[in-house]
Amino acid sequence: MIHVPADDIVTTELMRRRVVLVTGKLDEEGAATVAARLLLLDRTEQAPITLHIACRDAEVEAATTLAATIDLIGSETTAIAVGSIEGAAVATYAAAGRRLAHPHASFVLRDPAPQSTTDDIEVAAELHRRRLDELHQRVAAATGRQPEEVAADAHQGRLLTADEAISYGLVQHLTTQS
Repeated sequence: MIHVPADDIVTTELMRRRVVLVTGKLDEEGAATVAARLLLLDRTEQAPITLHIACRDAEVEAATTLAATIDLIGSETTAIAVGSIEGAAVATYAAAGRRLAHPHASFVLRDPAPQSTTDDIEVAAELHRRRLDELHQRVAAATGRQPEEVAADAHQGRLLTADEAISYGLVQHLTTQS
């Protein structure tokens, strides 16, 4: 499950500063929690929101839910890659209007494994294919690349350093270290 700190003094202060952490495995429960926080922040005022992301694993449904929430809110959203972002979580990162990365961050374009909630194998396979297409199209739109190129890179599990992610079009700028 994604690590979303409980309502404590740190979380309260981060929310006051309009910062949301997205770390660990992004599952449906974690995505719902982060989405609720984004919606709450957006409802209170439409000032910029910052997501600090480091997800080495993500369920397809969770990643698309969170990406759709980022699309929905009116507040400008900045995603900062603070560690490794892999698989479906790359599409969530790509949904942000502004994308930064720490110099040590990395990205792994990788198709997630199917996770079926149905006993019908053909339906599950088609649903998974459609979700992958959506993820590839989202990353392609953010990077200016063709969906087929993104799909090929995700199929082979392409690893990008933060600098390589800039060349790829995924990251817009590196953060500065103070």
